[in-house]
Amino acid sequence: MTIYYRPEKHADRVEGGGKFASGRQASGRIDNSDQALHTPAQQDGENSYRASPPAPAFPVAMPLVQAMLTTRRPAGVEVMDRHTGALLVDGGADEWPGAQGATVKLLAYYTPASAHSTVNTTVTTTVSEPGHASRGLVILLHGWEGCSHAIFNLTLGSALVRAGYDVARLNLRDHGPTARIDPVYLNEGLFLGTLLGEVRRAVANLAALRPGGPVYLVGASLGGNYALRLASQAADGAHAGLDGVIAVSPVVDPARSIDLIDTNYAFRRFFRARWISTLQRKAAAFPQRYNFDGIERLSRIRPMTEWLVRRYTTFASADAYFGSYAYLDGASRALTTPTTLLAAVDDPVIPIEDINGLADSPWLTRRILGWGGHAGLIEWPPLRHRMPDLVLDILSGAA
Repeated sequence: MTIYYRPEKHADRVEGGGKFASGRQASGRIDNSDQALHTPAQQDGENSYRASPPAPAFPVAMPLVQAMLTTRRPAGVEVMDRHTGALLVDGGADEWPGAQGATVKLLAYYTPASAHSTVNTTVTTTVSEPGHASRGLVILLHGWEGCSHAIFNLTLGSALVRAGYDVARLNLRDHGPTARIDPVYLNEGLFLGTLLGEVRRAVANLAALRPGGPVYLVGASLGGNYALRLASQAADGAHAGLDGVIAVSPVVDPARSIDLIDTNYAFRRFFRARWISTLQRKAAAFPQRYNFDGIERLSRIRPMTEWLVRRYTTFASADAYFGSYAYLDGASRALTTPTTLLAAVDDPVIPIEDINGLADSPWLTRRILGWGGHAGLIEWPPLRHRMPDLVLDILSGAA
């Protein structure tokens, strides 16, 4: 099933795959042309069309401006600051070469649904809140060089808490805020996109916070790639007990996305600066293990990745590394977890062709947005993030 969003003034509401419902056969027919977003709904039931927020006036809808707006903190997210508990989550045995049986430790932040009712008090909430009303647990997973406290996660997390969900924001290895402890010290091995096992174990441990209740995973960008891979492991019982997965602007072909970042000066500058900072802190934490002087002289992400994987991993090249966590070659056929994918036709680093090229599955629903860039969909002025509305719509099963 593919759902196309178009401006509200043109939309005719039709039945579609907006909920986590099993057994709905995917269409196999995808039209990602601009016309497909603005023409009347098809009558064969294979694809459908929904109202979407009208695109903001120029230049707000431009992908670069959308990316800039993702760094602007909106009002109303204070609940994620004042009523959140920090957790050190067990990620299982470390798969990094030379880890010598160490246990992976990942940093997470938990906010119960009850926090919304105490947002204007000084009450301290904790993970242990037996019996509090909740619609389920939503685990949020950030993108590369993002973290639990990225604006996307704060905005979406606060909307989820207000809607009655418990929220756990999980940080990948070497990612997370540094106010209390720098996460690069938690594990000696470097972050790699291939380290899925530790994320699966951490998600399962977080899911145990709400036994018996529904558990959903929402990942954005690289976090969306992790979410898709976890959802595709359900067939062998390794999907961490998830009841549904939402992938927002997920990385499907890492090699292609990195090359697109390298050709976009603003994106390349942003990611390179953050990655260099992380690597410098990692080298300071483990000076006997790492020296990244050579990588700092490189200006693009692909050659930086080539330099790193040849020195500190068993991969023969950057392409071999990227291919090891790509979500290609029919990977979506392994889905047995209800999965919804949200992507925009103007995403500058995740081509819509990658999204449309995923193999059909009765468990997969694509929602194609006419604007929004990379994990954006932000209006301004006033500043309003619209992605949480779509996520809540999916979680609630709204038709």
